[in-house]
Amino acid sequence: MAAQQGAALPAMKQYAPKEVPRPEGSPPPRRKSPWGIGGLGDPTPDREHPDTESLVRSLLARAPTMSFMQLCRLLEVRVPDHPGFGTGDTLEHEVVRFRPRPRTGFPAGEVASVEFADGADTGLDTSGPLTASTLPPTVRTTFMGLYGVDAAMPSYMIDDIVLREEGHEALEAFLDQFNHRFVTLLYRAWKKYRYPIGFRPGATDEHSLKLLSLAGFGWGEKPARAGLPDSRVLALLGLLIQRTRTSEGLAGVVALAVPGVEVRVDEFHPTFKAAGKPHVLGSTGSDKADDGANDNSGTLGAGYTLGTRVAYRGRAVRLTMRPASAVQAHDLLPGARLHRELMAFLRLYVGTKADVFLRMEVSSRHVPPPTMTSASSGPLPRLAWTTVLPSENERLITIELGSYEAFPAPAPNPYLAQRVA
Repeated sequence: MAAQQGAALPAMKQYAPKEVPRPEGSPPPRRKSPWGIGGLGDPTPDREHPDTESLVRSLLARAPTMSFMQLCRLLEVRVPDHPGFGTGDTLEHEVVRFRPRPRTGFPAGEVASVEFADGADTGLDTSGPLTASTLPPTVRTTFMGLYGVDAAMPSYMIDDIVLREEGHEALEAFLDQFNHRFVTLLYRAWKKYRYPIGFRPGATDEHSLKLLSLAGFGWGEKPARAGLPDSRVLALLGLLIQRTRTSEGLAGVVALAVPGVEVRVDEFHPTFKAAGKPHVLGSTGSDKADDGANDNSGTLGAGYTLGTRVAYRGRAVRLTMRPASAVQAHDLLPGARLHRELMAFLRLYVGTKADVFLRMEVSSRHVPPPTMTSASSGPLPRLAWTTVLPSENERLITIELGSYEAFPAPAPNPYLAQRVA
């Protein structure tokens, strides 16, 4: 090409640092990286910026060893009230500028280096006009660039920038306007479709609210009425949106509420209902009571019941738990923390579908020793619950923990006077 054009490409300029005299006995100056703060694999900054915030300074110092997405996310965490990268019409609130690395070699990471403008102090003050002292730091990236190793631009443009030819500054500055937008839009797309990144404590983020609304919990404070925060309900959305309530789903809810516990669900647990007023066995085909003219009030096989109670197996299950430790066994007792959370989960999942009878099978080794003092460091025994005489042989103790009623009996109304017979 040089023979055809009659002139060869000029050689790349070599820049040699000037020798600065230093006092005798002083340590030699550190060698600065030609590409800004640190190099690939060298997270130590070449020069300190004491006015830069500690978090930003630490992130920029370790940027070459970090993922690009993680770096952007941590920089946004620094100012959660400000707009994120690529969300505004202007760049005044963005603390850094992203530019490609002007090299054509294979990169070792997503972030090559960090550069500061000459005379820059922090790079964070953007309230006034941009000068050499207020220019934001430059983060050199190694992907999606208009110049660099994977650029989709004409080769002569890339060569001019890489070889630092005359006039490359104007071309590089023009392309940098688009480079910053490219990578920030990529970060926004990456952040949008990664739910854990945008999650906020208490499920207050937009995506969590949409998920709660999809399952019918986005309004009305239904989880709060059950005694659970919205963030705990998110883990149950897959089970709550189902129309049926199964034993496997109930076991999964209990495993979430009480981690590490062994769960067994017995379906069709028998419960006894009152048979009502007894009737006299009659010989007619009617099971209805007459107005006194006929003593026959029931027949066999129609409506007559022997006894005062009837076993019913269609509306109750029995839930048996085996705790993993003594502390967990104590927290599952009525009135304790885990018991309250478990009842809240059952109220939310079971609702009015069935009654749930709770019991716990605990080893005698997990029961606190029967002591009469309050100076014990562990949980104290509770009468009729965990008070057991010591024994050399291990035993399995069954403790009834109460029940969850789908339709609990209403509390007595204090405003209604009780009738006196």
